[in-house]
Amino acid sequence: MAPSISIGSAAPSWAAGVNKKKSVGAVVDEAELLRRRNAELECEVEALRLELGAVRRRAEMAEEAEERLCVQLGDAEVEALELARAY
Repeated sequence: MAPSISIGSAAPSWAAGVNKKKSVGAVVDEAELLRRRNAELECEVEALRLELGAVRRRAEMAEEAEERLCVQLGDAEVEALELARAY
């Protein structure tokens, strides 16, 4: 005889109270809580956008400085080669 298999409910445990009705006050409180949280998140997003802009500007400045240093290094190498040849 084959072993039997038991299959449980497919609904998650938090969904057990789905059909329960919430009071109007609870719905209003939850909506207000979600509005406040949304406003907080929007403020955080704006702050992160400003920070990202500052980081991008610093990265661009670093890239330009790197390019200038590469040019200076190239000039120094050319000068060193010319001095070596003249010696």
